[in-house]
Amino acid sequence: MLRFSSHNIFKFSIQLVVVILLFSRFLYLDQDVPSYMVSGISQEDESYYSIGGLLRYYNDVGKTDPNFNTTSSDLVCLYSTPLTYLSFHLFGNNYWGLRFGVPFISLIVVFFLFKISCKELKNDSFSKYFLLCFLLSDFYFFTFCRFQTPQIYSILILSFSLFCFYYIKNINKQLFVVSFLAISSILFVYIYNVFFALGVCSYYLIFIINQKNFKLIIPLFLGGITAFILFLITIALLGNTLEDYLNIFITFNSKRSAFSIESNFGISTIIISGLKNLSSVFFTNLFRYNNIWLFFLIFYFTYRFKEIFYRGFKLFKSDLLLVIILCAFLQSIFLNSYPFKKWIVLLPIVFCFGLEFFKKNNNSEKNKSVLISILLTIPLVIYSYKLNYSVNYWNSFNYGYYANLSFFISIIPLLVFGIFSFLILVKSNLKIMYTGFSFCIILMFLIISNVYYINKKFEIRDYLTEIRPLLEGNYLIDGFPHSYSLYTNSVPILNPYSLNSEKYSFDKLYLQYDDKKKYLLFKKMRGDLFFYNKIDSSKLTLLDTKHLLYYDLKLYELK
Repeated sequence: MLRFSSHNIFKFSIQLVVVILLFSRFLYLDQDVPSYMVSGISQEDESYYSIGGLLRYYNDVGKTDPNFNTTSSDLVCLYSTPLTYLSFHLFGNNYWGLRFGVPFISLIVVFFLFKISCKELKNDSFSKYFLLCFLLSDFYFFTFCRFQTPQIYSILILSFSLFCFYYIKNINKQLFVVSFLAISSILFVYIYNVFFALGVCSYYLIFIINQKNFKLIIPLFLGGITAFILFLITIALLGNTLEDYLNIFITFNSKRSAFSIESNFGISTIIISGLKNLSSVFFTNLFRYNNIWLFFLIFYFTYRFKEIFYRGFKLFKSDLLLVIILCAFLQSIFLNSYPFKKWIVLLPIVFCFGLEFFKKNNNSEKNKSVLISILLTIPLVIYSYKLNYSVNYWNSFNYGYYANLSFFISIIPLLVFGIFSFLILVKSNLKIMYTGFSFCIILMFLIISNVYYINKKFEIRDYLTEIRPLLEGNYLIDGFPHSYSLYTNSVPILNPYSLNSEKYSFDKLYLQYDDKKKYLLFKKMRGDLFFYNKIDSSKLTLLDTKHLLYYDLKLYELK
């Protein structure tokens, strides 16, 4: 599609940009997580998302106590264990060891999505490479490419599933593999991926009915049951049963309900609560930092539903994306905890919506849908900006601070969307489109540069390194001990996210080594009263209070 006399220079420049964007996510990997209002990630949680790999590494190097060297939550963190275990052995007990596997996984995600675009866009080099650079310069994807969360593993398995869907031509093999991966995305990765499995199964059932070939149910069923059997074998090898796995969720739900819908005041409350949950998907950080993803989603909805209305329903391959996103909306009504960060898992879906947008480039019906989609996107973008940069909204989370992007950085996504909308509406020539889209990529990378390179900080790494001589080889009992054992080489004891952590009395911990000192390192939010009821305060000696940018760390010795 793109024809310059200096084609080789263009190709080389694109490749250079891609390489820079790919490997820039490995820079300063030991820095602090940006503020919660920007990233939606808590730095202390990273170790608990990968606790299986962490504890196995600590067992290897003698940094655990025999009574506290395993955790029941290992079953729900299977996704991170192998790679994190290896990276700890490669880089040591630090943030590089904890995080190195994450940007590596992101490279695989990019590979899968790029290969899908190569297949679907074929010779349209301009659109193909724009989407690639657009993905790589996306701020929120970049954020989840650097820190341990279950979402990046969900993005990986969803991307691989879509890759198999587009590339496996034999329908029986495709049904088996994609259904296997869909069920695996729940069992091996993250329970919140139910929407994806439901979407895959729903689409294939519609496909089977449409084809009137009911024998295809067999590979669909076999793929799912094979994933389930493999999961049972895996947890059995770890010394657990399906009952142990289910009890994790049952006990968790009894303490803090997984359901987000309000049902205490009748049917009207349920409906209003459900609609609020559903609409919140449009205002998540996935779309907050990249309004064009939101445009792609709305465009496909607009184009496809208009097509169905005028021409009747005919199942297309891309309808898998539509069914999955509808199932995501359905799930959000009931299961919608921390939506501003968790719906980043929709990234592979909206990326493929972008492919559909560019595939319809020469379609006369596209022009009307483009204008309608832009007009529908604008009010959502405005409200999203108002919501996500509201002090009152973030104060409701009781984090004790408010730290968001500066005004000039925060309006970059709006500016990028404005430029993109103008270019696709006026149908500029290719040189202008190339220049305009390149400018969009540069603007988007400015957000990344501002947060991760210009305003980087290493407060937690530096403080843990500072107190290492005191804590090394000793017990770190409570607070976030597994997180703060990094760099300090202390022996972590209580897991604050364990379902039975509250039952332990510090007088009866039954630790193996009497000669080790016992310390506690707590995260204290500004304005919160510090109250610790697990032990008589007279047995705690305050050793240090470290004032970090967003909160304090208080170090105690237990006598």
